[in-house]
Amino acid sequence: MLRVLCITLLGLEAAFSEEDRSTAEWIKKLEARYDETGGYIATYQGQSKDNTLGSTVAFDKASGLCAVEVSGNSDGKDIQFRFWTTSDDTIFMDSGNGRRARIDGIRSELSYLVSFKKIASGLSDPITTFDLTLSPGFLLEADTVGMGIRSTHDQKTDWFNAVKRASVQAVNKSNVVFRTKKHGDISISRKTGIMTAQSIPQKDGSDRSIKLTDLKANPGQENLEKISEDWSTLGAQKIAVGVYNAKTRRQTFQQVITGIEEGHADLGKLEKKLEEDEVRLRRFADASITRKPDSLYEDPLWKKLLPDIKRATRRAWLKNIPGSKPATEKDFKIFLMNPEVRAGLRDTLIEKFASVPGVSDKVPTDIFQMPLNDALITTNEAGNAARNVIKESLTKAYLGAVVDRKMAAAWGEREGLD
Repeated sequence: MLRVLCITLLGLEAAFSEEDRSTAEWIKKLEARYDETGGYIATYQGQSKDNTLGSTVAFDKASGLCAVEVSGNSDGKDIQFRFWTTSDDTIFMDSGNGRRARIDGIRSELSYLVSFKKIASGLSDPITTFDLTLSPGFLLEADTVGMGIRSTHDQKTDWFNAVKRASVQAVNKSNVVFRTKKHGDISISRKTGIMTAQSIPQKDGSDRSIKLTDLKANPGQENLEKISEDWSTLGAQKIAVGVYNAKTRRQTFQQVITGIEEGHADLGKLEKKLEEDEVRLRRFADASITRKPDSLYEDPLWKKLLPDIKRATRRAWLKNIPGSKPATEKDFKIFLMNPEVRAGLRDTLIEKFASVPGVSDKVPTDIFQMPLNDALITTNEAGNAARNVIKESLTKAYLGAVVDRKMAAAWGEREGLD
């Protein structure tokens, strides 16, 4: 009898401790399960009063490839939306009506920012800024669907963000059900950390709901690529993303400055990294280019500088042509494509533009979307020195990236120019 009583009490204690877990404790446990997966292809089916919905959410953590597709019927109309990444660092978007777009270089930019982690290591505050990656997002909203490719700190997806302020509604052997204010009830698998169901009550008493119908764990890069191999990219318009990552850039360089101010890093390491990574820095700067009416890229001075430098270059070129050889426009265009010539012209244009009053202040505003002294805060002389080094390097890299684009647009693309 005593033995039975002990077993019963132990069972009650286990049940009580599980039910008594807080939201934060459950999220931590489920996130740990999610982190153990190498990726997944999750298929969902859903419906509301008059609409049907199907979705595929796919992720390979090792390669960073993502794909999200939503299709169905809404108010009698067929719908289809797709977001996916490629191994050559492009995000594609397809709205299903022939309108397509692309974003290039996101992972390259994130990778460059992450590479500063070692310089600022040892900070008193955790450097979550440096844990950057892309991940797929999919979640029902009150009357629409949220989906896309997100920039995240920890490879987590939308359902974990949605349940952070939720209450635990139910727990069973398979799932934990969270009740949220905005996204209704969200069920997450205790085994995988992947969302298995979502249900949002409607004003008419019905529910908008989705349910996991198939799950392939750890599919690998090849199977991720197969999902989108037949998805069309025809006519995809390039989107400049300079504005969107401004906050992440500010946070990253602020962490570096703080690391130097606190003595966990030294200025020499920062200078060395910026110098050694000059080409990579320019590629980062290219991804940061902002194209707004008041941006450096749209400055009307370019319309004067480019023709002026081209005329001066042509005069110098003509002087070096033997008298017996005719000078043709085709020959001059070939000359302009020479990588050494193009690199020299880039340096000349950078120097000329950098000498224009206010340009060195305008570059950080384009990159960080606010003036440098507001974007990067310093508290001592070491921080001021670090900020000046960052400003000088970013100005040169950003101007170089803008010049490369301007020359390519005016004189033709030159591949392999670093």
